[in-house]
Amino acid sequence: MNYKLKKKIKGIFYHSEFTKNIYILAGKIKKKKFDQMNDVEFAKCIYKDRTGVDLNLENPRTFDEKLWWLKYHNKDPLLTKCTDKYLVRDYVRECGLSSILSNVYGAWDSVDDINLEYLPNRFFLKTNNGSGCNILCNDKSTFDLNNARKVLRKGLVTNYFYVLREYNYKDIHPKVLCEEVLTPSDGEPLIDYKIYCFNGKAKLILRAEGTALKDGSHATEFDNYFENYFDENFTPVQLTDGYKQLPPGHIRMPKQFDLMKFYAEVLAKPFPFVRVDLYNFDSRIVFGELTFYCAGGIHHFKPADYNIKLGNLIDLSHVNYKR
Repeated sequence: MNYKLKKKIKGIFYHSEFTKNIYILAGKIKKKKFDQMNDVEFAKCIYKDRTGVDLNLENPRTFDEKLWWLKYHNKDPLLTKCTDKYLVRDYVRECGLSSILSNVYGAWDSVDDINLEYLPNRFFLKTNNGSGCNILCNDKSTFDLNNARKVLRKGLVTNYFYVLREYNYKDIHPKVLCEEVLTPSDGEPLIDYKIYCFNGKAKLILRAEGTALKDGSHATEFDNYFENYFDENFTPVQLTDGYKQLPPGHIRMPKQFDLMKFYAEVLAKPFPFVRVDLYNFDSRIVFGELTFYCAGGIHHFKPADYNIKLGNLIDLSHVNYKR
């Protein structure tokens, strides 16, 4: 089915919670079929289903093809450490950048160990082993801890590897983390700067606004979420991955931009590709996470030739090749 048509259908279903759940259930049923496939079959089938384009893993050229190739061939254990949202903090410290780490109030193997008495009034809960299992508490006197435990418990037992076969998630020991809530003092939205680093060099910046909803969960393309791309000099790039964009003229280069790039390149040095996510507010740069396979390796770039342009920036020749 044409990607544009599929997106319109998804938009129709997402207009209500009831139909949204039907759409999600249908996706789970389809995924069960994919789960029976070996890695290469899975990659080619799900990519064709999501984009309408064939995936070439024998001679990868595009950004997506090289990301999928890296998923299956780069088994460096450092990837698992840096994907783990708890252990990656050790890596950031080892790189000499402990000053950009957010405050952590607790880390637990079991949701039953969460004790509100020892937490500040506002905090952010998430699991270290996946994506999207995030809960925001703005006032612990009204916080529904039992519901939070239910959501987090599900996240702890979900192995995110099986979503899009990202091996860096497979062996993470699951934990619940409690972190500070990042809030700019001027009341402006918290901006997520996603810095695409190729062979240790920042080449593309994605500015994301409205990443999280009021409850802390991830925004979708149907929410008030905006993405704008810039080059390494923060010059606007005419590129979209299907999300809404803000007028480039309304966006200013962030303060300490060169320092952000420097931090990103320090963290990116060992990897053929990694996206380094940083926040920048109140004269403070804060580490977010490291992402090795953006969008799971499934993009809808316009213009489409950006998939080739970005693919050309990834050098696979020095990867510790493993099957």
